[in-house]
Parts: sequence; C-alpha cells; structure tokens
Amino acid sequence: MNQISISRSVLNGTLTAPPSKSIFQRACAAAVLKQGATVLKNGGYSEDDKTAIEIIKKMGAQVVFVGTTAIIKFENKNTHITETLQLNCHESGLSSRMFMPVVATIFYSSTLEGEDGLKKRPFGPIIRALRGLGLQVNATNDSLPISIEGNLVPENVDIDGSTSSQFLTGLLLAYSSFSLSEPVIITVANLVSKPYIDLTLQVIADFGLNVPENKDYSTFTFMPRTITYGQQLKLEIEGDWSAAITLLITGALTGEITVDGINAFTRQGDKAVLTALMDAGVRLSIESDRVTAARQPLKAFHYDATDTPDVFPVLAALATQCEGTSVIAGVHRLHHKESNRAEAIVNVLTTLDIPASIQDDMLIIKGVTAVKGGITLDAHNDHRIAMMITILGMLAEEPILLTNARVVNKSFPLFYEELIKIGANIQQR
Repeated sequence: MNQISISRSVLNGTLTAPPSKSIFQRACAAAVLKQGATVLKNGGYSEDDKTAIEIIKKMGAQVVFVGTTAIIKFENKNTHITETLQLNCHESGLSSRMFMPVVATIFYSSTLEGEDGLKKRPFGPIIRALRGLGLQVNATNDSLPISIEGNLVPENVDIDGSTSSQFLTGLLLAYSSFSLSEPVIITVANLVSKPYIDLTLQVIADFGLNVPENKDYSTFTFMPRTITYGQQLKLEIEGDWSAAITLLITGALTGEITVDGINAFTRQGDKAVLTALMDAGVRLSIESDRVTAARQPLKAFHYDATDTPDVFPVLAALATQCEGTSVIAGVHRLHHKESNRAEAIVNVLTTLDIPASIQDDMLIIKGVTAVKGGITLDAHNDHRIAMMITILGMLAEEPILLTNARVVNKSFPLFYEELIKIGANIQQR
C-alpha cells in the first residue's frame, strides 16, 4: 500500500490510539540503564519503536514480545565495554539523539549511522555537550555518521536546547543512572518542547532512577543518591496523543470518531492541542481515557505549535475547513524534520488551490468550501504529511492519489487500516 487512492468519506466509529512512541523509546533506554527485567505492556510497533529495540539489542539486551507486551532483560556485568558498538538509527530522530549519551555510559566506542533523511538533521548541541564532558566526537558538519570515544561520567555541563529537546533527554537519562556523591548540574539555554522533557522526567521517575531538580527548565540538578540496579519493573505504555489528535481532527472533519486508550492526565505535550480544536469549535467529549470529536461548522483559530511541532500538518488540514483565516505559529520548529515540513505543507495546500503562506514564524491558511482533488500528491518522505494528505483526500471532490504512502509506518503503521475500519474510502493502487 505504498500508493493509495483516497476518496470522499464519512467516518464514524471508535479507534484505539497506538502506543506512545515517545514514551516507549524512552522506556527502552531507561530499561538498559536500570538493568534487570522490564515488562512494558502495550509495547510499541512503529518503525521508530523498532529502531529503539534494535539499538538496545545491539547493546546486549534481550527483547521478547508476548502478544503486545515487551519483556526487556539487560545485565551489564562489565561497566565499560571496549568493543565498538555500531548502530543504525534509521530515520529516528529521538533514538539517534537520545542514545548517544546513553550508549556512552556503557560503551567506550560507538558509531551511529542513519538513513538519508536523518543525515540531514543537526546534532551540534549534543556533540558539543559530549565534547565538553571530555569525550572525543567525530562528525562532518555536525551530522551522521558520528563516532564517539570515551565513557560518559556526569559533570556540570551546558547544552543548547533551541534546536530540539531530544539532546537534553539523552543527557537526563544518562545522568539519572549514576550513583552520585555530590550534586551535578545540566544547564540548558533556550529550551524548546518543554513538555517532552516533562515526559523524560516522568520516565526517569517510573524507573526509579535519579530525578533531577528542575528549575524553570534552565538547570537540572542531580542530587547525591545511590541507585539500586536490577529491580524488576512493570509499566504500561499509554496511547499516543499525536496519533489521537490526528484521528480527532479526522473525526471533526469527516463525521465522528472516538479515540480510546489515551490518558487525559498525560504529560504528553500534544494533548495541549485540544485547545486549538476547542478554539476552532470542534465538538468534543472528553473522558479520562477517551475523547470524541464530531463534525460541525468550524471557525478560524490561532495556535502556537512551537512545543508541539508534530501536529502542524494535521492542524493545517483542520484550518482548511475553518471559516476565515487561521494562524499556526512556530514554523521555525519545522525545518529539521523528516521533510522541510513547512514548505511541504504549503506545497500540498497550494497545489489543492487552498490559500496558504508562511509569514515570519507563522503558517497562515484561509479556509475553503471545497477541496478540489483529482491530482497526485507525494508524502515528501514525511509520515505527518502523508496523514495530512489522507485527511484532505477524504474531503476532496475528486480522489487524491498519494504516493510514498507507507511512510506512516514511522509512527502509526496501521493508520490507513484503522480508518478503513470506520468508513474511509482508501484503496491500494
């Protein structure tokens, strides 16, 4: 199903959100740092989740799935392993950035590779931080492939958080696994995506590691503590709010969709996007573990997506059906994604004769009464763009042919199949 035809659809039904890949990948890293046995119910199955599993297996972990439950076992009897660890991070931005410091806590030498899209993404902040900790890091233009020599030992360090919070996530996880006799401070400048750091701190706490004192997201202080390793842990991975928002916007535009398996009290940042849906006039019903969105007339909205860049494309799809002109701020966060996501959004919308432009740091979209369709669009090698096009295809007057459709495997492999269950007119070509 790498090329699909999407036609006008009316959707109605209940779907379960896939496991949060943000939580699952962090849990995989924490399981190795904690050591012993970890049982993760509702384990992830996206391509990014599989990358995290592949990495910890390379590190020496045993991973077995029993149904949807992942059982991870890791015993590191040799604190510092001298052999060079070769890792392929494929297209996973989080795993590549997060595991750099995590791997260095165990392996003296490592090399990280990735696919073409990942090689275009920047790694400068974590490279400079690791060098500041005395490690030798070799990279061309601050991008993959990257080789690291030296073992990470927690010391006071500075890191730039303006590009991504994923670099800080890796340092926080790595530092949290050490028994300390004196305080150690990570100082952060210009941190973006703060909710993802809240998620990291929650995973650290869930795994019984050393949770730092967070002062305004500018300093993270690890106090003296002795870590107990090897204790068995059981954790259930909650549903993914980014996927949930995508499904809820689909429901708001095509009929009615209930998404269950999500946590209304989550630390996942994308839950905040519900405010944009409310501002647009989406009819919502919110319960502790499920949310329903239903179609009704919509109005223009303004939303700052600086801390939630993953939902930019589906918010753009929502904006096309709102009366008036909607504004989504935070475009600067889209330049180092799987595609140049801002350009891809504008390209898709304008190709469909939907007025869209970028002004300063804002994406501006004027709502339309009809989506023309009758054309072929490419996913720009970006799972989020593929989902946006799919939503627009279900609104279009004529079918839209989507190429490179299977890029959704990166985050939501069953995206099309789930929509088809509740009425989506999607056909493989």
